[in-house]
Amino acid sequence: MSAAELAGASVIDLGSGTGIVGIACALLGADSCLLTDIDCPAVLDLLRANASSNLLAQTLSAPPGAGSDRVVSTPGPISVCALEWACAPVVLPAEALRRVPFDVVVGADVVYSMESVRLLVDTIDALCGPKTDVWIAHEHRDPAVSEEFLGLMKVKNFRCKIIKQKKPSVDIEQSADVEGLDNTDTSLVAIYRFRKKR
Repeated sequence: MSAAELAGASVIDLGSGTGIVGIACALLGADSCLLTDIDCPAVLDLLRANASSNLLAQTLSAPPGAGSDRVVSTPGPISVCALEWACAPVVLPAEALRRVPFDVVVGADVVYSMESVRLLVDTIDALCGPKTDVWIAHEHRDPAVSEEFLGLMKVKNFRCKIIKQKKPSVDIEQSADVEGLDNTDTSLVAIYRFRKKR
């Protein structure tokens, strides 16, 4: 994804974690970026702190431990709120609903369990319009989970393009002594770009 593609875009980062993907989008020129993760005050506070630090913004107005009852915007283009898709029904927060459809939806390492795949796909679908670009970086840990995710995205009328795919960077031949390493692991790391079919 280039700065030109992000210029002026509204972005939502699913399962933001530390916020690195969404922060990068903001620094590359996104007009607004909503960082989302589970409804845990420590996680949301970390996202706020990282957004503030990385955008050289003033201290955020939310007190530590504010949780999801408040959506607090940084002085820059980033805001933070809770968004969970692990249990049904998925309810989009007001901050996300005001911006739907987003221009760009991003998620890194959000496809990991069979239990949450359908709800994740439903969430992605609810955030998208016909021109939304969806970028998902995904490690194929379990082929069944990966197949389910890609199949459900197809059912929701998304077409998929593999942008980048590679084997993990561990040298299997030279790492026989690494504890816990599965030398038969054939997992792939891939970046997918999805768009609704017209």
